[in-house]
Amino acid sequence: MTTAAEIDSVVKTVTGWSQQFRQSANAITQRAHDQFMQDTIDLVAYSRIAQQMIGVLQTCIEMTDGAASMLSTLALAEIAPITQATQSLAEATAKIDKVQDIVTLAIELVAAVAAVGAVVATPTFAGVAAAGGAVSKVASGIAGI
Repeated sequence: MTTAAEIDSVVKTVTGWSQQFRQSANAITQRAHDQFMQDTIDLVAYSRIAQQMIGVLQTCIEMTDGAASMLSTLALAEIAPITQATQSLAEATAKIDKVQDIVTLAIELVAAVAAVGAVVATPTFAGVAAAGGAVSKVASGIAGI
């Protein structure tokens, strides 16, 4: 039986992921804006990134809304790969102003957030591993500038 404390812990964990994804999306959007203003990317690329980040925000809302239901399938310890990757993403996001290929990074963030959203909606061990890997890829893409 799932306790109220376990549910609260998972909800807070997923909400933390969502918050970090939103912060990363905001940083990517800001970096894209800076690059657009510097004529490094064109208006079409900037607009696409902005639209993709709106999708990230929508997925984050859905993730937060569905967090409590995850415990019917997965325990808090079993979602650790996503938590660890999200922590790496938080550290890497501080360096986003150095990223040159913001378009690719935006696409990777969209894919990572979609993978995590899928795990929240339909929790599986394979999904956790895939989502953790996708988030780690984004963090590595930033950190490996």
